[in-house]
Order: sequence, then C-alpha cells, then structure tokens
Amino acid sequence: MVQVGGNVYFVDMGTSGIDPLRKRNIPVETVKGIFITHPHSDHINGLYSFLSLLGWFYKESNPEVYVPDEKCAALVHQYLAAFRTESHCFNPPTIIKMTDVNLSKIF
Repeated sequence: MVQVGGNVYFVDMGTSGIDPLRKRNIPVETVKGIFITHPHSDHINGLYSFLSLLGWFYKESNPEVYVPDEKCAALVHQYLAAFRTESHCFNPPTIIKMTDVNLSKIF
C-alpha cells in the first residue's frame, strides 16, 4: 500500500486491502489504483474480495486496476469471473477498468 497526496494505491493484492485500510483508519474511497504486476495467485488472490466489498458496501469507490499487458488483463478478468455466481451481484467490468501501464505519470 502506497499513499500519495491523500490517495492510496496498492501494488498487487495477494490479500484483501480492506483490513490494512481499516486498521489505519484510511477511507476505502481513497483507493485510486491497484497495480497488478503479474497474474500469479499470490499477487491477485485478494482482488476479488476487495472489489466485491466495494460493490456491496463502498459503492462510491472506483479504483482502476492497472496491468502490464492484455494477456494479464484477460487472466485477471477470468480469475474474477470464476468467482461470480448468479446470486452474487458483483460484476467486475462495471467496477473496474483494466488499464495498460505506459511510461507516463499516473498519480
């Protein structure tokens, strides 16, 4: 977790990011981006639960998920889709945008 000018960014999310935010009394709405370095489970396992909680309880939050390439974006989308059920309202495309990281200032 990195804080920049009042905004919070995660580099990978192997576990849910909600707990570190709550322990530090940081509003969830300040999370502006999640950078996924590669789609191994120890880097994305917490992503679903974090985004799911945003969909249920923190509806004002809309962080972008940054990925290194289209292949990673496709794998992350497949991972998120694997957890969806008909009774679960979480819909990743409406909550996140997969964005390629390029050589520009992001913050």
